[in-house]
Amino acid sequence: MSVSYVCQKTAAQVDDLLMGKFGYLLPQLVEQAGLAAAVAAARVFPRSNRAIILAGPGNNGADGLVAARHLKLFGYECSVVYPRRSSNPIMQSLQQQCEVFSIDILPDLPRPLPSSNTFFVDAFFGFSFKPPVRSPFDSILKEVVDSKLPVISVDIPSGWDVETGPPTDGTTVLQPEALISLSVPKSGVKSFSGRHFLGGRFLPPGLLPVLSISIPPYPGEEMIQELPRNDSSL
Repeated sequence: MSVSYVCQKTAAQVDDLLMGKFGYLLPQLVEQAGLAAAVAAARVFPRSNRAIILAGPGNNGADGLVAARHLKLFGYECSVVYPRRSSNPIMQSLQQQCEVFSIDILPDLPRPLPSSNTFFVDAFFGFSFKPPVRSPFDSILKEVVDSKLPVISVDIPSGWDVETGPPTDGTTVLQPEALISLSVPKSGVKSFSGRHFLGGRFLPPGLLPVLSISIPPYPGEEMIQELPRNDSSL
């Protein structure tokens, strides 16, 4: 299975092409990405579990808000931790949609944190993130790690460098059980050893050759696919 892992610059080029030459709108991409994240989470965690979505102020957080709505529709109990709310109209609309579905929007982790039957959807930071993690996200991520509750990350684990992977400076490192890469996997997750899904079936066929990107075909009607663990092919 040939899978390309791309750098931060190439990941940005994918989005630029999608919203330029190929005519996509940002809300379309966010909806597709968030649905893919929700489907991947449902593939990993049973519906008896509660989902806590960690939403950042950027596009990765928008994916998380969409994922929360779809997980609610799938039958999960959901809440969203959204510590730094954005004034972006798209983000405000997605927040409103969550509220319509009776999904609690919280400024911080619920107290006390559940000790079981709960998982996190990590959508704090995406491929544009540059370390270090700053307040209030650093303390929240530390508490998530300390809780030992399972995590599925959206696109790249929050706090990881998109090029080089997890930090090695002694800071708290999020090590999720699962990851849903969006569009194309990023270089920093090459060494990821958990369950790794890819969501990007919306990519037009003409885009991949432009950037010399290779991804395997999606099976049947699936909108996500599971990648081999530690696949280092280029």
